[in-house]
Amino acid sequence: MELQAITGQLYIVGGQVVGDTAAPGVAAQPAPRKAARGREHDFLFVHLSLDQANAEGNTLTQELLQTVITHYYQTTGGAMSALRRAIAHINDLLLRWNVSHSGQSRDGAITCVVLREDELYVVQVGPALAYLGRNFGVERLPAETAERPTPLGRSASLDFRMGHYRLQPGDMLLLADPSMVALPTAAIQPALVDTEVEIGLNELQDLVGKGSARLLLVEFSDEPPLEFPEADRAPRRLSASKLLEALPTNPLPQRESGEPLVNREQVEQSARQATAQAAMGLARFTGGLSRMLKTLRPPRDPQEPPVNVALYATLAILIPILVAAIVTSVFLQRGRVAEFSQLRQEIDQTLIQAQAAEDETGQRTYYNQVLILAARADTIRPADPTIASQRNSATNALDRLDNVTRLTAALLYTYPETSNLTALALRPPYNLNGDIFVLDSGASQVVRHTSDPITLAFTAEQPERILFSGQVVQSHTVGQVVSLMWRPRGTSVTRDGLAMLDSRGQLITYYTNFGETRATPFGLASNWRTPLSMKGFNERVYVLDSDAQQVWRYYPEGDALQIQEDAPAIEFVDPPNLSLAVDFAINQEDGSVLMLYSDGHLRRFANGRAIWTEADLATGGLTSPLLSPTHIKLVGQGLNSSLFVLDPTSGRIIQLSLGGTLLTQYRVRDAQGLELLTRATDFAVSEDPLRVFITTPTELYVATLN
Repeated sequence: MELQAITGQLYIVGGQVVGDTAAPGVAAQPAPRKAARGREHDFLFVHLSLDQANAEGNTLTQELLQTVITHYYQTTGGAMSALRRAIAHINDLLLRWNVSHSGQSRDGAITCVVLREDELYVVQVGPALAYLGRNFGVERLPAETAERPTPLGRSASLDFRMGHYRLQPGDMLLLADPSMVALPTAAIQPALVDTEVEIGLNELQDLVGKGSARLLLVEFSDEPPLEFPEADRAPRRLSASKLLEALPTNPLPQRESGEPLVNREQVEQSARQATAQAAMGLARFTGGLSRMLKTLRPPRDPQEPPVNVALYATLAILIPILVAAIVTSVFLQRGRVAEFSQLRQEIDQTLIQAQAAEDETGQRTYYNQVLILAARADTIRPADPTIASQRNSATNALDRLDNVTRLTAALLYTYPETSNLTALALRPPYNLNGDIFVLDSGASQVVRHTSDPITLAFTAEQPERILFSGQVVQSHTVGQVVSLMWRPRGTSVTRDGLAMLDSRGQLITYYTNFGETRATPFGLASNWRTPLSMKGFNERVYVLDSDAQQVWRYYPEGDALQIQEDAPAIEFVDPPNLSLAVDFAINQEDGSVLMLYSDGHLRRFANGRAIWTEADLATGGLTSPLLSPTHIKLVGQGLNSSLFVLDPTSGRIIQLSLGGTLLTQYRVRDAQGLELLTRATDFAVSEDPLRVFITTPTELYVATLN
């Protein structure tokens, strides 16, 4: 989206507006006809300030201003790089001037901003000051002012402060004098939020008052620019700041018949009508307010009963409480807006640092930090388009670095808003039967989707509810289901079925052949604290309990599942740190345990000892570490088996060999092009062909190769 810049300058000296000359050190410059490659569509805004403002200082300011503009448009490369070079060039000039002239040196501050389509690139040096007005408030640039920023002309080394922003139509930019730094950001808001350039300039003039200031105000609009033809050259685009100069004032343009193009009487009549309508609207509002007050407290009749004092006393108490609650909510909202704005600036700075990093390791570190900050921003304002764009920039860069495979997701089913899908399981092999089981913790139920395994089309419009909280299964009343798995038949287990872990100490199994549900008690389930997940191995059932820091081991015995008193859980030789464990898997070939942790660690244990840990994954090709993984699945058999790990914070699923070697990394986008795995709550994999089923809190997707 290409945005247009509508600019306005304000030059005030001692409270008087200087309108006959341009403000020294302030410029809004479109690209010249002979700009360097890559600069043709850039629009440059500059605010340059030097100490000791006088005639000589203004001349020097203008010379440096023109130099930085010329140098930028003649320099190739990225916008940030070209701005830094241009500023470094005038810093050398000012430094030489200070050395060669006697008296007090002239220190400077500069803000350079480049508009390119809907992106804004900002570079500041010295005590420079700018403000960016959004629909949610005002961002100060830089967000935090250094105690002693190195000014222009003082040193050969400069402290560049950079920023990158995505704009929306209606956003506004103010380049201001460093002297305005003492003003609170809230005082600037009326001039930058939900307003226009002309109104904003008036607000700024009132704010400056009797002081002095050189201000450049810019409004970003998606409306087409105004064009005015000239006799000797092609049409040119004018901003609002030049519009009044371009419009003739006296006499009015004439038609061929001599009649003015603009009918002054009609304009005056329209203005009078608009004013009258506004006054009538205000009168109607005032009358309505008066009628409302009379309804709430009509005039007393002399014969009416006495006033209910208790009612008015209650109102007198409640009204201050309501006012306090409203004021508190406003301050809380303002705090969340400020936090969100700070996060966006941190993400921009981190993206810039990632682009400037010299090695891939540094780039990955910064891009992963962007993903973490974006996840925090999502908790404040979900689905914000700017945050989504920043996250996509980081994930696309990581894709290039890590050779990520992209999958495309199709929506299979949408659940009610009150749902909270937390677990997913398939009936193997899915490509033969097509059964999908989903745990909806929000509705406290487990449902079954029957589908065509080839076309993935559902055979029924609504899923079948197979279990719900409060249901009586045999003599057991179902509580909270926390985990699902498909339990195959064996020696002791006579039928295949979907096993569901009830936190009340029961294994509830749904048998698909007859639609029958049965409950099997766990022995000594009273020792459980927080069961999270369960897995099966050799007909046994293992339950991960992070709070108890155990993986309970159960053997089938008749109609129950029992533990061995001398070995109730898996014994680890190396510390497993189960307090941070979120999920686990068991290799059906050798019984080795793969443990997944919330801090990004992943370890494989055999006979209680760690075969490999997360430290070995880096040498196995996993250059971008896991951030906050949630689920691990072991797919395939024998030598063809591999691990799939869901990491929503980094928005990916990684596939590893049992030896810890990275095989593939997957990222998934939905139909709108948004990252799906950042919202994922669980997943299941069906091979040949590869299909990844994914749940979000209210949706079920299937992702396939493009």
